[in-house]
Order: sequence, then structure tokens, then C-alpha cells
Amino acid sequence: MYVNRPVERKNMRSKGRPKLSPRELKRRRVRAVRLLREGKRLSEVADLLDVSVSSVRRWKQALARGGLKALDGKPHPGPKPLLSASQREDLKDVLIKRASEGGCQDYPSFCESVAEMIQKRYNVTYKLGYIGLLLRRLGLCSGMLYHLGGYPPNTGRCLSRRRTRY
Repeated sequence: MYVNRPVERKNMRSKGRPKLSPRELKRRRVRAVRLLREGKRLSEVADLLDVSVSSVRRWKQALARGGLKALDGKPHPGPKPLLSASQREDLKDVLIKRASEGGCQDYPSFCESVAEMIQKRYNVTYKLGYIGLLLRRLGLCSGMLYHLGGYPPNTGRCLSRRRTRY
């Protein structure tokens, strides 16, 4: 059976990154290193763990360079924010000032006007459905803006608990 295995493996397509938690991925990398220390070949470890030989080789090299800590997962940084930190602070100040002047009536029109303002001030376009999340990340909620005179309260709930559907 082992004789046929390399041929089967050669014809396999890459499945991409598995849907495993970071903890499970690290556990798999550590297991690969243990198997290598027990004397297994790279291809044997790859077959046992159902990964590519190049992954096992990369994990072995990482261990040699940085020890077990090098086998930790690298978190994805996420997308780069469209607004810088200073622009977000400026936006927050403008929204609080605008709300205190009674500048908006209801939530949907408020989100539309915020999106327009961001486009004009910072030349950045946000999808309308994202504005609520942006407001939550700025620490703004309907109750606070209502008390400043902005728009009617959302039945006493903060925007941070509001779900937006796309």
C-alpha cells in the first residue's frame, strides 16, 4: 500500500488551509515535530498528518530557528482601516458636536449623512451597512447621541447591540 501512496499524493489537489482553530493547528505542528524526533521521515510525517512535505519541512526549520515558540500561529492583522486613528477621533468629535446641535432625526438618515460626511471630509467611501459598526467602534450609541439632542433613542438600546443585515 505504501508503494502506491506517493502516486496518489502526487495527483491530489491542494485543499488550502484547513478549518482548524489556532490551538489545533499548533497541536498538529508540535505533533509533526515529535514524529520527526522519533525518526520518521518528512514524507511519513506528512502522510500521517495529511499535510504537504513542504509544510513539515517549514515547521522543522522554524523549530530549529526559534524553538517551540516559532510553531505558534501568526494572527492575521485584518484589513487596513480606511480612516486613520486621527481621522476617527476627528470624526467622533464632529459627530458629538453635530448631535449636540440637533443635527439628525432618525437612525437610517443619520447613517446616510455620516457616510456622506466621511466621503466629503476624508474622501473615503463606506458601505451604508458598515456605518453602524463604525459608530460602535467609535464608542457612540443612540442613547448618548439622543441625550446630546441628536435623534430619538433606539428603545433605550445602545447601537452596539443593534444588528445590521445586509
